[in-house]
This record gives sequence, structure tokens and C-alpha cells, in this order.
Amino acid sequence: MNLISLTLARNSAWCIEATIGHALNYCDSAVVLCHACTDGTQEILRSAFGKRVDLIEVAEADRWNEMHHRQATLRRGRELGGTHFMILDDDEVVADPLVPQMREFADRFAPGQVALMPMVCCWRDLDHYRCDRDNNPFARLGKSTFFTDSPTLSWKPRSGYHHHHTHPFGSTPVRFNPGHYRWMHLQHASWPRLVVKQTWYMAAELLRYGEVKADYRRTMSEIGVERREVPADWWAPGLKSKIDLESEPWQLRDLRRMIDEPGVDFFRVHDIPIDMALSYWT
Repeated sequence: MNLISLTLARNSAWCIEATIGHALNYCDSAVVLCHACTDGTQEILRSAFGKRVDLIEVAEADRWNEMHHRQATLRRGRELGGTHFMILDDDEVVADPLVPQMREFADRFAPGQVALMPMVCCWRDLDHYRCDRDNNPFARLGKSTFFTDSPTLSWKPRSGYHHHHTHPFGSTPVRFNPGHYRWMHLQHASWPRLVVKQTWYMAAELLRYGEVKADYRRTMSEIGVERREVPADWWAPGLKSKIDLESEPWQLRDLRRMIDEPGVDFFRVHDIPIDMALSYWT
């Protein structure tokens, strides 16, 4: 088995050493596509991991072609001899006690199958996660993780839409629960970062597709929110110290760029929370 993680990154210096470094405890190597990175993401990866990380650098700063980018990582992974792949977003990390079992987990799945594992969202800090069930849009979240390769698998846009299809087309999702441990998603750990990111998605979709296609407001809703402490052993020693929740997200500058031409009122009319997103960073 040659297990390679596949990651898309854009100005991910705030977390990339932590997430890729942790994945390399169970993956043989990593492919990281750096999309218009200007914050030293590439240098961090080269310095920390050397040849274990294969970089793809994409210079197009104004367009996030996610499906093409994911396909590029898969193509590179295949060129490197990957037989099994791990889908790893740059802001995700698995609970540390699962690390010794991850390779065995990856080897369980037939060609074309992708494992969906339980994930929780760290909420407003790294020490708590959201745990309510009735109103939590992430309560039944299944994180696309390992897949065993098959020639039938690929990523591609759907009717021109490039967002939010994490597992490859042609794959068969299989629910897999490794017990009480979970994957941790870091995007909600910093609320200002989260609001800017989701507002950026809304603005980008409006400009590109003429409408906002996904329900980003629901992902920011805190109706009925309940939090639980992240068990201490879920974090590898020293891992949290490599995550900088205070750094400015790249979406902030790009959001301001998008506002310049049509003006802020254009986005207000479409109920996009531009003012709230910008207020955290002024």
C-alpha cells in the first residue's frame, strides 16, 4: 500500500504544518496544491517535510476551481504510485489516538470505495466542539477520508459548479465509525475567520454563478448551540501550538477586492453579511 494524502491549500500558513505533519504520521507522503499562496505556505512545507510533500503551485489568484484542483492532486498522486489516498482539507486533523490504526483502516476498502468517518467542528476555540443534535448542521457530518484508487474515480465540476464535492465522482461512500474518536474541523475555531470565509463563498458564488448555491448562513447559525470539551488526548502533544487562529484569512483581502467593482450595496441587497465579515478586521 502506498497511502498519499491529497490537500488543497491557499495561504494556509496558519495551520498547514500541523495538519500535514500529523497526516504524515500515517501517510507515506502528501500532495499539496498551493493555489495563489503568498504567505509562505510552500516554504513551510518544504522546510518541515522536504521530499515527503509534493507541491503543485497554481498562480490563478482570482478563481477557485476546486474540482480541477482536486483532480490535479489525484493525477499527481497516481503519478507518484499511490494506491490509496487520504482526502485531507488543510484545516482538518484526526484525533491522535487513531493514528496507529489509520493505515489498517485505509486498507479495508475495496477499489472505488471512500470511507466517511465522523467529524466534529471545533467551536470558537480549539478546546471545545459543537455537540448539540437538533439544530447543528454538522451533527451527522461524515468526513470523506480514505479511498482505494480505481480508474473510474475523478473530480469534475457539476454544470460548471466547483464547490463542495469532497469525495471523487464515481466513488461509493461507506460509513465507517472507529469508536468515540472523531476528526476535528478547525474552521469554526475562530469565529471571525469563519464568518469571513463563509461570506467570501457567498460573494464569490453570487459573482460567478449569479446566485448563492449553498446554505452558508446555516453553517454560521448558533441556534441551540451546545459545546463539549475536546478530550485532551485527541490533540497530539504540541499540535495546537502550530495553529494560529489570529492570523488574517486570505479571504478578507479577496472579499474587499470583490466588493470594489459592484460596491457593497450590491451584496447587501442579496443578503450577504459583508458588513459583519469586515467588522471583525477593521
